[in-house]
Amino acid sequence: VVSLAAVLNANNNLLSCTAATDTYPRAPCPLLQLTFSTDVPGFYEATERKGQITATAEWVENFLTKYRLCPYTKSISDSAIALTDVGIKPGPIKIISGDGGGSKYSCRAADLSSSFWAAVAQLLRTPEDEMATILLVSPSFDTDFLGFSAVCDNLIEGSVEATGSKAYIGRAWFHPEYCTDAVGHGTVVAGHAVPNSLLKSFVLSQRGPNQCPNDESLARANDAVRRTPHATINILRRDQLLAAQKYEASLPAQSRPAANSIYVRNALKLSDVSTETRNARL
Repeated sequence: VVSLAAVLNANNNLLSCTAATDTYPRAPCPLLQLTFSTDVPGFYEATERKGQITATAEWVENFLTKYRLCPYTKSISDSAIALTDVGIKPGPIKIISGDGGGSKYSCRAADLSSSFWAAVAQLLRTPEDEMATILLVSPSFDTDFLGFSAVCDNLIEGSVEATGSKAYIGRAWFHPEYCTDAVGHGTVVAGHAVPNSLLKSFVLSQRGPNQCPNDESLARANDAVRRTPHATINILRRDQLLAAQKYEASLPAQSRPAANSIYVRNALKLSDVSTETRNARL
């Protein structure tokens, strides 16, 4: 509770709230008290954006699965495939709205964080063959990639760390304006695409300079993998991620994918797809 309160207070500029705690013996049980204010930026008038679920489902069918960007997703109704030998049952992808929170006027960061944890609870209490993974969409962030990234990196990722939830879930951030260079990371950061410089090193080591696109094409392809119709968080089951690693490790050496080869394969695949085609798919 104390660690979580520290994360909330560190993100007061996003959440518009302060957190206070009390613990035993001063209190009979751990207490977390939140005090919200509407006198700071971040509140918006929540409106329903029709078609967000449909648009995201079409992205899964017409982009993600069409180009096989995730080898374990066959369709919106069939994800976590090919893992039955390591104890995982396939199931559908659930798409959920993360905006509104039932209130007309809402704080975007609080809405997204609240919806994230509600979705985590829903995922973990639902059998995997009824819900393999969740796509949480938040259209209120569609034109604000840096704002979305700040909430994901600082508030949501911070609360995942504080609660020890990495043992149960994985996270990946997607956005219509996703820009790897704007993230400004030089190494792997949870939830994000790998840095363009690191991706280039993967391509060079696995495919050689003759198959490596120029820097601009490579960066464009890297971003395209993470571009969705709406700001989106993919919430994954940790046991599925571990099972995928186990499955790949069990393959014969000649069939086993090289480390980081998924990044290389996707970047090369999308670098061959025209910008017009990618935009049409989105």
